[in-house]
Amino acid sequence: MKNFFTIIVLTVLSLNTLAQEKKTVAVLDPICRDNSVNPFFQQMVRGAMESAVTTSSEYEAYDRSAFDQIQKEQAFQRTGAVNDSQIKKMGEMAGVDYVLVSEVSAYDGYLAAVIKILNVTTGKYDRSIDDFTELRPESVKSKCKELASSLFGELLSGGVRSKSRSRKAPAGYVDLGLPSGVFWKKENENGFYRYEQMGEFCDYVPRLDQWEELKDYCQWTWGTNENNVHGYFVEGTNGESIFLPAAGFKTCPGVYGDDGIPGDRNRTGMYWSSTSTDKTTAYEMYFTAYKMSLRRNGAYCTGHSVRLVRTQESEYVDLGLPSGTLWKSTNEDEDINFEEVQTKYAEKLPTKAQWEELIKECTWTFMDPGWWYTDDEFGDYHEGCWAYYMIKGKNGNSISLPAQGYTIDNLCYGCGFFGGIKGFYYSSEMSKYLYFDDSSIEMSNWLDVGYTEEQIKEMFLKIRLVNITKE
Repeated sequence: MKNFFTIIVLTVLSLNTLAQEKKTVAVLDPICRDNSVNPFFQQMVRGAMESAVTTSSEYEAYDRSAFDQIQKEQAFQRTGAVNDSQIKKMGEMAGVDYVLVSEVSAYDGYLAAVIKILNVTTGKYDRSIDDFTELRPESVKSKCKELASSLFGELLSGGVRSKSRSRKAPAGYVDLGLPSGVFWKKENENGFYRYEQMGEFCDYVPRLDQWEELKDYCQWTWGTNENNVHGYFVEGTNGESIFLPAAGFKTCPGVYGDDGIPGDRNRTGMYWSSTSTDKTTAYEMYFTAYKMSLRRNGAYCTGHSVRLVRTQESEYVDLGLPSGTLWKSTNEDEDINFEEVQTKYAEKLPTKAQWEELIKECTWTFMDPGWWYTDDEFGDYHEGCWAYYMIKGKNGNSISLPAQGYTIDNLCYGCGFFGGIKGFYYSSEMSKYLYFDDSSIEMSNWLDVGYTEEQIKEMFLKIRLVNITKE
């Protein structure tokens, strides 16, 4: 009997201990400094956050009416300056572990929300998260519950996001721990640039997919830097960050002045991508304090900000091909004929079958930023500014093949000035080569188009190598 009562007591104590381990969270009324969000939506935000607390197995929500009474007694103001010490005091009066604090604002049909967890013991915020959504009941409810749930998940895992390992970045660039390995420059290029003025930057202007990666994998927080410039602090998965200023834009020449005029500083950010949509527009990263989007209507004549990237690619890339073939990420930087190529690179020249596999198994997207030429009468080129095919494997990895033509008798054909924009690449057989332009990709044979073997020996095509052994 004594042992039975001992078991009962231990069981009750264990249950009490488990109950005590469940943290209590009070949810504060949303703070709206500019009165842009009506009470209906404010209460919807609070209800969504309370729902996130009650559905968590590790937390329980403090009674709303009891906390409302404490807020009333403390004369807590939901507009103007927010006193964190007052919030801490209310948490102490309620006897809770945490206070869930939210700040909301509405603009142009969107609701922006920042949600933070105040640790009542320390008086400091353990974590915060922010995002925006359309100002519609179902969107607001879903987004705020999602944010609060995400916040509690991070708190349970130690209050920090898992951080990826940083790599050494080129001078002036930052590694944000992105899956692609892209490095982002710390600062913008000076001033605004129309689309056709970016030839000097060439391959260093971010593509659409690189902006998408930055948007999807990083945490964006609107704020003000040490120079009192508004913009987004963009934190990578490894904890490193960059600042994208809301520098505004410059109007097209002739609209409000011979060279256009700047405007919208500290309110809007407009950044070029190198991915054009037609002959007059390109994708742009557009943002305000309340929303961000990758838009396809950036007019070439408009002055945008420019932020550059660098890549650190492996020598050979696995594109998930059935044969296991790895393709080198860049061309060989030399002009030599087939006999020299075969002697120097031996078995690393792609066979016809390997080129055909690359064509069949991968997605080829033609990219022509239009920066490959200069304005002078001789048609000179900006170095490295070639049109190219972006070749994406089924595993998500990619390489690019620039359209650099071929050379014979010291003239480059298919380089833009002579014969349009075309690519010519060696295969392991002298007469067979990869050919592409902006609308076709195929294996061709010089002999079939009237060239002799002697003429073929005098040609200089581009060199891209392969490797069968996965690294």
